[in-house]
Amino acid sequence: DGVFNCEVIMERIVEAGYNGRISILKEYVSPFRPPKKIPAMRRYETEPGRQAQMGWGICAYDDGQRMHKVPAFMIILGKSRTKYVEFTKRFDLFSLQRCILNALEYFGGVPETILTDNMKTVVERREAGKPIWNAAFLDFANDMGFVPNACRVRRPQTKGKVERLVQYVKGNFIPGRTFTDLSDLNRQALQWCDRINSKENRSTGKSAFDLLHEEPLHPLPDPLLRDRYRYKSRIVSNDGFISYDGVRYGVPCEYSGRILTVRALNGKIEIFNGIDLVAAHKLDPHSVRTVFLEGQYKGLAEKNGIIIPAAALLDAKLDEAARNEDMTYLSFLHHLLEEEYEARKRRSQQTRLKLSKLPYRKTLEEFDFEFQPSIDREQINELGTLVFAERKDNVLFLGPPCVGKTHLAVGLALNAIENGKTVYFTSLTQMIHDLEKMDMQGRLDRRWKVYMRPSILIIYEIGYYSLDRRAAESFFQIVDRI
Repeated sequence: DGVFNCEVIMERIVEAGYNGRISILKEYVSPFRPPKKIPAMRRYETEPGRQAQMGWGICAYDDGQRMHKVPAFMIILGKSRTKYVEFTKRFDLFSLQRCILNALEYFGGVPETILTDNMKTVVERREAGKPIWNAAFLDFANDMGFVPNACRVRRPQTKGKVERLVQYVKGNFIPGRTFTDLSDLNRQALQWCDRINSKENRSTGKSAFDLLHEEPLHPLPDPLLRDRYRYKSRIVSNDGFISYDGVRYGVPCEYSGRILTVRALNGKIEIFNGIDLVAAHKLDPHSVRTVFLEGQYKGLAEKNGIIIPAAALLDAKLDEAARNEDMTYLSFLHHLLEEEYEARKRRSQQTRLKLSKLPYRKTLEEFDFEFQPSIDREQINELGTLVFAERKDNVLFLGPPCVGKTHLAVGLALNAIENGKTVYFTSLTQMIHDLEKMDMQGRLDRRWKVYMRPSILIIYEIGYYSLDRRAAESFFQIVDRI
């Protein structure tokens, strides 16, 4: 009667007097059972350099005592099948950006598009079926030089290559794996990727590394621009620690309560106050750890728990004056006021630097004019005098990606900051998004001041973003009011 469910058949034949086991029934029904209908799907191949697919997977492992779960970022190039895997502590945007950045450096270039699912760190929501991108991720994509593309909701097979990679990692890499910490796990994952990418692929007949040379990937962005996404801002606790990736790292206690910049690179974590390095530690791969800095609390007891740099300077100057018999009261006062003036100047400069939102610190003197011989060095040096800012002239840098336009703009900005001027650095996409958001909240009039107040406003990636009428009007008002 077309019924092949053995449980149903069993109930009926028992009523008719059958006293055998269901296993005998299953063996009898099996030859008559029709094959399962699997929906046919079209195989989709991309052109070389066209696409990469990325995604997250949760891998479980047993350390002998209990089961643990660790997030794994995975990405695969569509044509060559070159794979990259990295394990992290969390799924946040910073971890995602760092993993993509490491993957692009592993590939040695940037594909045109990266296909992703609809994770919140990438897609905020959908309107009329179209993705509304996370603004911070979209800025990152623009800086790296790829176009994000979100697959259809609840259609993971759209990015089948990376979905198969997730299962491959869970079934091939994780089982029986032993490691000491996350850094050790990532070292092994990188070695595994090298081995897998060197093997011949059954789909292509060549190894992934062989085909990678045939992928016309776009060049990597400037290293300084890449480093921008390795920095994070952190507030120093009252006991002199900043928190990074689940670990507390010590800094000199006089920075308690301040906002410092943190960068993790090459197994080290570096902590900056403006452009000054104040502490460095070996990166701890474990979580819930506290790493102290040598001399972290120096002078804290003598100052009753409050470190005042100016007071410490006064003590040092008094000791110096006591040892110098030739120093007069007037010269002592002169040196003291000179030190205080320089200290205030440095603090003011650091404040302007922090408010400028510059992506990195690179001066005009560090620009490689031999790399870009078409750039007029004398003209750049003239711009460095900041006469254009006094005259309120506009400066426009035109050129293809990765030729040094941002470096020159940042160098001019640093010159301006050193000379007491204020600077604000933003992308066109971020500025338009910000103005539209403030307009919807009824705070647009106050928001104009953020872009009008600085002595120099730097807007980058103007040619990359296509403006609708409303965005074009906002941009025109900015240029018209400056």
